Amino acid sequence: MRQNWAYCFVLCCGLCHVGVVLGTEGPLRMEPSYDPFFVLLGAPFSVTCVKDVTCAQGVTPCVKDGGVVGSRSVLWSVNGDPPESWGFASRSGTRTLEGGRVRSFSHLTKDLVSLSDIVPGGLLCHTDVTGEGREEVLVSVNFFNVLLEGPNITEGDDVSLKCAPDIGAKVIWSRDGHVIDNGVGRRLLQDGNRTLVLLDSRPQDSGVYQCRVVVEARYHLHSRETEPQTFVQNISVAGRPYLTEPVTSHISAQLNSTLTLRCPVHGHPVPHVFWLHPGDLPLQPSPRHTYAPYNDVTDAILTMTNVTENDLGIYHCVARNGIGQLSKKFHVGLGVSGALSQHVQHGGRTRVVVVGLSIAVVLTGQPT
Repeated sequence: MRQNWAYCFVLCCGLCHVGVVLGTEGPLRMEPSYDPFFVLLGAPFSVTCVKDVTCAQGVTPCVKDGGVVGSRSVLWSVNGDPPESWGFASRSGTRTLEGGRVRSFSHLTKDLVSLSDIVPGGLLCHTDVTGEGREEVLVSVNFFNVLLEGPNITEGDDVSLKCAPDIGAKVIWSRDGHVIDNGVGRRLLQDGNRTLVLLDSRPQDSGVYQCRVVVEARYHLHSRETEPQTFVQNISVAGRPYLTEPVTSHISAQLNSTLTLRCPVHGHPVPHVFWLHPGDLPLQPSPRHTYAPYNDVTDAILTMTNVTENDLGIYHCVARNGIGQLSKKFHVGLGVSGALSQHVQHGGRTRVVVVGLSIAVVLTGQPT
């Protein structure tokens, strides 16, 4: 009689573990769960197989022998073999979730998918039991490639960027999070959006462009609803440094004060900035001369404290990035508050300082 009662107890429960009721199981599934599963060559790959169990009432979490017991362990097979034999990495584990649930999972990843990774047998996720009770999810895998071209900016020329998948797919272009529309801002889309043309290109057109490849009308593994897969590719377009905002070339300074020169440059790649003064000599950092970044460009701000006459003159901000160079000249003159001009006798010559608003022009004439 006791044996029949135990048999009924096990038979009527959604999930039992060595005679102890733990809860009810959910289906084995993949996340994301596409079928077929599209994989982009040359890109990282990741998919997870999961199986949840909801603990029986009063058993939270589902514990047995001091450990957390979820559903059965979850494993991967690639083309019928262990994932490692095909260069894939897998990691399995169990974690507790809200609502008395426990999840068994297995991640399948690869840093870079190549042609040698093509698996005609598909991806198989399964539980760690054999015979009755074993669960499997098998999906086919379609590999595809995208031709990417991103030439350097040649100022004044039309530059063409290319994003051409070798399967039927929709292509959407963007930059800095903004979608690029056809015919807006010197930009044309051609070849079914697979080519982006930058008309009359300028250094400001350099940067990173995003090409989104959307594989349409692929069915979701469980719901059978349309669920397109999206792949984002970055195309780098290099160009020489450029100024991002207007800059005043003539700067007025006061002796013993603090003076800041800002060089608002940018480019792709991000330029390296250095300063020249006097003449072509690099200005080295010192307790009085310090540098700071501006708009993520290192050393684009020069600050001088306790300004002296030796600090006056011409400064050059030079920005280089391997594609080209930009040099911006600053004239630093001595400003005198409350006066339009001042004659200063210096070494047998007269320095005339003309002050107007914030601009000072330094002129040197013959002795009178």
